[in-house]
Amino acid sequence: MRFDYLGIFGGLFTSRGRKLKRNKKRTNCPNCNHKQEIPFSFCPDCGQHARESKITFFSLIGEVFSNILNIDASLYRSLFWLPVPAFLSKHYINGERKQYLNPVRFFFFSMLLFFALLVGFMDLQFFEDTNKEQLVKIERSVLYETFENEIKKDFYSSVSPAVMDSMRIALFRGVKLPELDTIFSDDIKTDSSDVIHFDLGLKLLRRDLFNRPIDEIVADQKPTSWLNKIMMGQLIRVSRDFKGALSFFAGNGIWVFIAGIFFLSFAMKLLYIRKKKFLIEHSIILFHTHAFAFVVGIFCMLLIKYLDNTQEIIGASLFLICIYIIFSIKKYYQQGWFKTLIKFGLITFFYGFIMVILVGLVLLLSILFFN
Repeated sequence: MRFDYLGIFGGLFTSRGRKLKRNKKRTNCPNCNHKQEIPFSFCPDCGQHARESKITFFSLIGEVFSNILNIDASLYRSLFWLPVPAFLSKHYINGERKQYLNPVRFFFFSMLLFFALLVGFMDLQFFEDTNKEQLVKIERSVLYETFENEIKKDFYSSVSPAVMDSMRIALFRGVKLPELDTIFSDDIKTDSSDVIHFDLGLKLLRRDLFNRPIDEIVADQKPTSWLNKIMMGQLIRVSRDFKGALSFFAGNGIWVFIAGIFFLSFAMKLLYIRKKKFLIEHSIILFHTHAFAFVVGIFCMLLIKYLDNTQEIIGASLFLICIYIIFSIKKYYQQGWFKTLIKFGLITFFYGFIMVILVGLVLLLSILFFN
């Protein structure tokens, strides 16, 4: 079943351009050349409409609108029944799979839309401006160095030191010379020479971080191991393009939820071992609960964008998701409220634990493979 109401708009172009002439005598498909003994309206092999091969501009536009606007009814129906806890999972597992969207497809559809909006709403311009500020600081530092070298010449010997100090303060207040100009000095402990120290043993000046080739910087640091060498290089790359690194991590973050569902399915298999359900059944209800959480997250982001009550909206969204999960496992596994709440607590604890590990792992891998 398909919702074709919007597709009628596309059909108007076709009907006004010319009437489609079905060839009642045609027994071979013009698309795949499939042959059959009796005439057909649609090819039983590839599904193409059996019609005259001549095409017009209006019929072409009509097909475009029909293909775009005729969305499969299973998506609408799944979205309609998604707010009802465990409804989609029970019906899909019981065999009603034509009517509803595949749980994995539903999960990916909602997750990709969520991450797309998340990245779109992020203030990525902030990171671009931060990098530009760093480059401006480097340029001012170089100008300051040029100024200091210039005033040492004999031509300026007649200028009093007080005037020079006034000019220095007016032009370069807060600016450091390149050999003393460090980055993140407020956040990371530095020694007396004001050179940055990372936990990796990396000592770096701002101008080197943004201007020198990465291989040269790492070679000068003399890393103690191959892992130390890799981490130094990746740390520099992330510092140079934090926006790109953040987008890279967000893209890899999708795998966190996939792995989380995989491990949580095994945990739920153990928690509900007496129910004798297949592992895939636990996965299906997890796909649907995650899809609901992503849909709520999408509405949450839209509300936050246009309203000021950020904390209240996030709190209400998390509360709604928790209530949905509790009712879902209660209705699907048919256990009492006490057991349901206890197992919800165990599921939440295990899920939080495994997600912390997975996020850390993906973050580490993202840093290692970011380029």
